[in-house]
Amino acid sequence: MLRQFLFLALAFNLTFPLVAFSQSITDSKGTISQKVKQPSLTNNGDVSRIIPQISFLASNFTGDEFKFDTKMGFGAGVAADIGTGSLVAESGILYRQLGTQTNQYGQNLILNLGYIGLPLLAKAYTNSNPHGFAAYFKGGVIPEILIYKEVSGNQPGGDFPVNSLDLEAALGVGSKFPVNPNNDLFLEVTLNRGLTNVGASSQGGSNVFNAALLLTAGLGIDL
Repeated sequence: MLRQFLFLALAFNLTFPLVAFSQSITDSKGTISQKVKQPSLTNNGDVSRIIPQISFLASNFTGDEFKFDTKMGFGAGVAADIGTGSLVAESGILYRQLGTQTNQYGQNLILNLGYIGLPLLAKAYTNSNPHGFAAYFKGGVIPEILIYKEVSGNQPGGDFPVNSLDLEAALGVGSKFPVNPNNDLFLEVTLNRGLTNVGASSQGGSNVFNAALLLTAGLGIDL
């Protein structure tokens, strides 16, 4: 008797899920009734927040041929958090005014360089709550292209050659402060260091790299 009961229980356990599964995917006409789920904007691969921002920065050249002095500049752009949770990617489009100045070796040089960059960064929040306070750390690279160059001063020898492409490493720390349920104030400090020579040394220029310290404020807008 016990053996027959166990056999019937096993048969029921094997049969019932199959029947339930069959009924869930077919209707009375025998057609598939389960619809494909539409993609959601909350998926990890989607933009969850945009961050219009402005930056005040101190930029300089690092190199072994001249002693350069720090020059003040500014930046602006729109960044975007891609993904949700405490670990996201950050990208966007940024404009920054870099450059340097020097009075060494008989030169009175002021060099203003304008770049458009595409940040490719990883960002880690200390809090996964999208509407709460959180500190964050970020790092990655910024490919950028030179869109204008202005040289002033009494530099001997004419123009200061500069390459049109640059790649910078970026490392930053910041915090976000809730303003309302859909917006946050972002404040951060970022250190950028060039990985490629921008001095156009193949054209007789200097062996120098961009460097900048940025103070950035932004407004996060949840999507």
